[in-house]
Amino acid sequence: MASHFVASTCQLEGGDAFVSHMSWSKVDAIAAVAASTVDSSDRETHQVVFVNNEGGLLPNCSITHEHEATVFDWQPNGRVIAIGWADGKFLCLRLDVRK
Repeated sequence: MASHFVASTCQLEGGDAFVSHMSWSKVDAIAAVAASTVDSSDRETHQVVFVNNEGGLLPNCSITHEHEATVFDWQPNGRVIAIGWADGKFLCLRLDVRK
């Protein structure tokens, strides 16, 4: 049995990102990653991005919000993720991952 490990700095459009937490899907080889960046004007951007098992960002698959994602969890038998934000809002998202 082979093992595959990825060690990488999370880099988003705003530069290096602070990753607060992540969670692997129970169905697909993808993970949700809560990340925040600070631009040159000290403006924070908070995102949940999705990566594959090799650490690559899934294209056109990120969610930007005014507040940090504080919790998220995958549906046990599907491709739906529920995300809770620091402002009390939440989102349920179904990912369509094409092979």
